[in-house]
Amino acid sequence: MANAKSEQSQFSCVLTESQCYRETLKLRSIAAVPGLFELALETELFSSSNPDEPRVKSRTCLTKSQLKELHLKLGRCLHDSEQV
Repeated sequence: MANAKSEQSQFSCVLTESQCYRETLKLRSIAAVPGLFELALETELFSSSNPDEPRVKSRTCLTKSQLKELHLKLGRCLHDSEQV
């Protein structure tokens, strides 16, 4: 059993989905580099030859401070959209 320090935090959110397509945003901590997170955008095309295999559309790494800045800006965007 892995200890708590070596476990990864992982979250995912479906951004769009239809009968033939799904796009998911995934965020996971990188256990080997504390304070670094991988942000990936994956797609699944259900009519492909291997429909259960997600394809990585985009991938980048964020530091903890960049992730906090993204969180802040998403919050501002949501707040501003509620004011309209």
